[in-house]
Amino acid sequence: MIRGLSPYPDTGNFGLYPSVPSPVSPSPTPLSHPAIFETVYLTGAHHARKERIMTKQEKTALNMAKFIKEQSLLLLDKLNELDMDTPADMCERLHEDAETLWQVMRDKLGEE
Repeated sequence: MIRGLSPYPDTGNFGLYPSVPSPVSPSPTPLSHPAIFETVYLTGAHHARKERIMTKQEKTALNMAKFIKEQSLLLLDKLNELDMDTPADMCERLHEDAETLWQVMRDKLGEE
């Protein structure tokens, strides 16, 4: 073997450290890497719109807030049917808060 030439030509380090992998590796596609949170979409010649990609945990949290909002409205209907005025008033405030929470989360996380 000629000194300085690697017996492992695919490592890219020319025999200096054949057990160390090459520092050059193919970059992942933008949507396959979990650290990528923004994608730029061109909407015109000089305009760009940034759209945030939600993580699975964020999507789950948003779905939970939406579920609470919907269930509080169903509970409010049931309480009104039962003529339970005080609990219905409390539930109405709960529903308004749940709706506000869901809207704030939706706006913050970027889902339309």
